[in-house]
Amino acid sequence: MQPSDTLRPEIAHSWWRSEMSGLSPEAPNLRFDPDAVDRRSRPVAAAEPVLAELAEQLGDGDFCVLFTDRESRIVDMPIGARRLHDRLEALDE
Repeated sequence: MQPSDTLRPEIAHSWWRSEMSGLSPEAPNLRFDPDAVDRRSRPVAAAEPVLAELAEQLGDGDFCVLFTDRESRIVDMPIGARRLHDRLEALDE
């Protein structure tokens, strides 16, 4: 069974684009490195108010929203349960 058989078409297409860029759902290469990113860059500046609003609406559920750069570095984890944050921060150790 292929992921495209079980996912909505837009999600399957997103994974296809990610795989074409070298990412794999089986072996994510996520690194938590917020200092490696220019916090004043346009993408970060554009994302911050959207993520802040989303965080306010969603609260602290049993999930996490990650903001990553094109190198798969985790720029920020603005939303999600604290225990998920701790586990993700441990990826970089």
